[in-house]
Amino acid sequence: MMSLLESPRLKYEKLSLIHVTDRYLSWINDPVIRIGLESVSVSGPPSTMDDLKNYVGNLDQKAHVFAIIWKESHIGNIKIHMIEPKHGRAEIGYLIGDRSVSGMGFGTEAVGRITRYCFENLDLRKVTAGCYADNMGSIRILEKNGYLQEGHLKFHIRRDGEYIDVLRFGKLKP
Repeated sequence: MMSLLESPRLKYEKLSLIHVTDRYLSWINDPVIRIGLESVSVSGPPSTMDDLKNYVGNLDQKAHVFAIIWKESHIGNIKIHMIEPKHGRAEIGYLIGDRSVSGMGFGTEAVGRITRYCFENLDLRKVTAGCYADNMGSIRILEKNGYLQEGHLKFHIRRDGEYIDVLRFGKLKP
């Protein structure tokens, strides 16, 4: 598949059903990965291939959802959604699902490239993101890319029966 965007080590392709593989499904069912996802429960039933196909097949058509590719291998996803042209802002969300590449800076690189895309290609003035307050990796990714913490939402999300905090970050166009 042709990449839509590139950064020094990564390519970004439109996420589609060709990316729905057993490997991708294994990330979604990995407890270490699931704990950071809002869409699934850590202790809930495992996602099935049909669940994943349904998710990818029904993505919001207004969103920009990319598969993150490294050395021809799908290692994660990143999306731009909740795009509000009137206000010049959008939200990003990201996942490096392949834990074998954890700590290699791919999340930081992907967030940097997609943020730049938002400012340069979508003509946005602000990009926002959120993460669980205990997700130190995601917090570091955002901070390394110049995002500033703008909010701390106490007991905001229910994760496996417990309410946890969410942090909100934003970055203004330079």
